[in-house]
Amino acid sequence: MGDNMKKIINLILIIFLAIISNLSAQNERVIPASLGLYAGININMHNPDFIYPINGNDISFNNTSTGFGGALGFTGFYQLSNMFVISGKLGYNGLGATLSSKEYEFDASLNYIEISPELQFHNLIPVKDLFLIGGLETGIQLSPKYSITNTNPKIENENISDAKFRIAGIVGLGYFLELTRGVYLTPELTYRLSFTDISNQSNLSSWSVPQIRLGVSLTFALTEPPEVTAQKPKYFNLGFKEVRYFDNQGNPRALDRIKVEEVKYTEQFPLVASVFNDENKVEPSNSSQFLYAKSDAGEFSISSLVPDALRINQSTLDIIGTRMLEYPDANLTLTGTIDNKAEAVNKDLSLQRAQFVKDYLVNNYKIAQERITVKGVGLPEKPSTLKDPDGIAENRRVEFSSSNPKILEPILIQKDNQTYADPNVIEFIPYAESSDSILEWKLSINQKGNEIRTFAGKGAPEVVDWVIIPNELVKSEVPIEYILWAKNENDIEKEVAGTVPVEFYTSTRKKTEDLPDKIIAKFSLILFDFDDDKISKNDMEIINRDIIPLIKFNSTVKIIGYTDRIGDENYNKGLAERRALSVRKYLESKVKTAKYEYRGAGETPALFDNDLPVGRQLSRTVQIEIISPR
Repeated sequence: MGDNMKKIINLILIIFLAIISNLSAQNERVIPASLGLYAGININMHNPDFIYPINGNDISFNNTSTGFGGALGFTGFYQLSNMFVISGKLGYNGLGATLSSKEYEFDASLNYIEISPELQFHNLIPVKDLFLIGGLETGIQLSPKYSITNTNPKIENENISDAKFRIAGIVGLGYFLELTRGVYLTPELTYRLSFTDISNQSNLSSWSVPQIRLGVSLTFALTEPPEVTAQKPKYFNLGFKEVRYFDNQGNPRALDRIKVEEVKYTEQFPLVASVFNDENKVEPSNSSQFLYAKSDAGEFSISSLVPDALRINQSTLDIIGTRMLEYPDANLTLTGTIDNKAEAVNKDLSLQRAQFVKDYLVNNYKIAQERITVKGVGLPEKPSTLKDPDGIAENRRVEFSSSNPKILEPILIQKDNQTYADPNVIEFIPYAESSDSILEWKLSINQKGNEIRTFAGKGAPEVVDWVIIPNELVKSEVPIEYILWAKNENDIEKEVAGTVPVEFYTSTRKKTEDLPDKIIAKFSLILFDFDDDKISKNDMEIINRDIIPLIKFNSTVKIIGYTDRIGDENYNKGLAERRALSVRKYLESKVKTAKYEYRGAGETPALFDNDLPVGRQLSRTVQIEIISPR
């Protein structure tokens, strides 16, 4: 084939692919049986390799030659399934061309009756209405003739004897287009590889003709086509409805900046006296406990704990093990419990849970076995509600009690010049609208190129409450960047981002600008009985021993009550407010000159991950924040 013809063929292929590449994703179409006409342009690529005697000389014709011809006839198709459609053609196929030697031209007139059964493969390519074609072309020659120029005597319109029955394989692409209901236009591009030669005639015996055909068919349905339901357009929208915080009265406000300042900061973190288990499991769940002795994290140290209540309470066993070494006179009682639902048939499970905890402490902290007592019961003495799956999950646990209250006392972290954020609870309310189900999402919070926090989940994005812990933000005015990413079931991904300005105040800047410096102390009380607003005995000890001595005449005391997600939201908000009010009344009775603010937040915002039992336990809290001039 000549270079020009190759360029033409390549151009045709590029144009055809460019047209179909702009079409959208595949669909499944019901195609009624149809009949019609087809027409096409043939590019005939002759491959001769024969010697023909002319004027007593043997002339070799072995140069590939290309000719153009036409195709015209009848066509039809019948759908077998959403994937397979049988089609066929009956008509004329022109395969002529002019072959050349150095001195002569061999003009071949080759006309065939074509019979071509084909099979179309639909919905295999992710392009709407594009299909593959495979088939077999057969052809019967109609008076094939040839002429040779520059001969004496002249050779003209000679018959090609022993003409062969043509057989060729068909491969190609087609595009199905419905012009109107029941009328279809189908452009096709096919390649036909010849398996036979033109003739058995001795001096023409090695001569085959592959072919490229660019054709189109117009067909008409034989039966009433089914109604076509228009496909809904594909879409995937992702963003944020709001990024907000809550003011001192609990009202949501749009977040416009975060103020970060260096302060002397003290926080007392409660220690939940339980570790939690997955259903029918002996070992605490991975989300409940990170076991340092079974990891490569190195030696455990209470002084190295991050100031985050959830992460502290995921180290309960190692905290207790360390304190049991510090207080060798202390004894410990471990009480394993079950949910009395799915676990009711396993009577030994509660004792096995307690024994696992004992073995961990004995083997890894070398605690004398006689200092630890284990027992197994059914439900806990004060069970969580049995009417909610969250409550049932919380009843699968091991409870701790000790002869020495130091073993289970809260964790106190105190440092000078810690960064403290205001507001320190940010709520992200995302939205995701997709024509296809959303599989997963992730919210990343970054500052200065470093990832601060990541939240992730399955399905559509959920509301995220970010509780900013001390020193989580860098000492800089670099903005906070938040990035929301999601992916749907078609593996389409979307990402949106935003920023929040940061105002940073060092102790030096506050002195220079004559701004007030402050001391902040924060406490969390979590020992309220279920559905009760009375301050427990243990919490009263914390208030009298640790909180009241820090309240000065010029202190501002902020008291906020929270709950977990179990129960009615409005009821929870009222319960949280009653608990906060109980704490305020008691504190005010002891230090009357301070300024007190209180409110009930309820379950919004969620301070901790309520998908975790320990997160829900920590969420049932009254937080007390004491802000005093420095």
